[in-house]
Amino acid sequence: GDCRGIAHYLEHLLFINRDADHKSKVVMFQGGNGNGWTNATTTGYTQSFPSNPATDATNVDKLVAYFASLLVDVRADKDQAERERNVVLQEYNERTGRDAYARFAITRNLALLPGDSLGQRVIGSPEGIAAFNPDDAKAFHKQWYVKSNAVLILHGPIVPETIAPLVAKYVDPLADGKAPPHVWHTKRTFTTETVTLAESDAEARQTGVYFDRIIAYDELPTLLERRTFSAGRNLVSAYFASRIAGSPMDILLERDGLVTQGGLSIGRVREGLLRVSFWGVPAAGFTPEKIVESVKAQLATFAERGIPPEAITRIKTRSRIGRELLREEPERYANALMGWFSGHNSHAYWQEAESYSARAGTTEVQAVLALLSKPGREVIGVMTPKARAATGNAAATPGASAAPAPKE
Repeated sequence: GDCRGIAHYLEHLLFINRDADHKSKVVMFQGGNGNGWTNATTTGYTQSFPSNPATDATNVDKLVAYFASLLVDVRADKDQAERERNVVLQEYNERTGRDAYARFAITRNLALLPGDSLGQRVIGSPEGIAAFNPDDAKAFHKQWYVKSNAVLILHGPIVPETIAPLVAKYVDPLADGKAPPHVWHTKRTFTTETVTLAESDAEARQTGVYFDRIIAYDELPTLLERRTFSAGRNLVSAYFASRIAGSPMDILLERDGLVTQGGLSIGRVREGLLRVSFWGVPAAGFTPEKIVESVKAQLATFAERGIPPEAITRIKTRSRIGRELLREEPERYANALMGWFSGHNSHAYWQEAESYSARAGTTEVQAVLALLSKPGREVIGVMTPKARAATGNAAATPGASAAPAPKE
């Protein structure tokens, strides 16, 4: 069935009544900030505070205690739960209900991954949100919020030896529990067909053309093969998204001028399933059909001729430098690490990722390119503006962020 959005609703409830005075909904620390997010596989919570040698030890103790408490209970009362239900509905309306491209993204994802949890909208539907209640949230919490299903990330000027006693104090005493198997790990088969979707919406500001293809492949047998393949996939994705001369986006934007803006990415849906995604705003005189035909042709062309070795080297250098720069920005580093764990990857893999990237080369890149050209389930989407009634509400001027739909 459809995703109800309970995980996201629970995220809201768990911020309530966590401070000593039961006043603050999110921020726990003076001068700090806090937030949360939920995607198709993970819910993340963040808290930060300015470092001060005089208070760091006390604040880190408080921080570990705070995150451990999230695994214990839901403290929102009936009125607070109702308030947060309305906040979630407001978020839906602002980010999805009033955004033609976001609504179209949901429609396309449901068509691309029918019956799959990873194709669902995380926030739920207006009807589902209206049915939220604290009991459902508490039941979800009891099932999934167990310490074996959680990762605690501490980042900053912290003395590592001080953490183990805090974990022993706040985390170890928590009841043991085992979460059910993650349904999104389950393999599914999809029909090889092309689904075409077309929508016209008065809230659309400019035409958007979308093309998605998912391709199933046999899982690689060894850890080294899987991780070097993953590194090869990242190299292909970075090249496809780049404006390097001769890259797909360079061809679409500069050489052929088919689109005025756009993007092309490669990603893993789950082990054994890849996804290639394109979006673009058509240049004058070019039809959506022509643009999609060009994208498909490039997938086939690159599978045949490969990516130039010098471009692979350039992408790998960019990746290495980017990772080095990331280490110098604590907040960005912590966010990147959270994103890594949201894919249910290990910390050991994070530390070794650069070595796998260094190993990957023409062989791994060619293996990925060959897969991308294979038949798979495809969704072609076209969103066009619909003329508005003459009420003074003119369509917004097209902008760089108008066409791409935000990720769920």
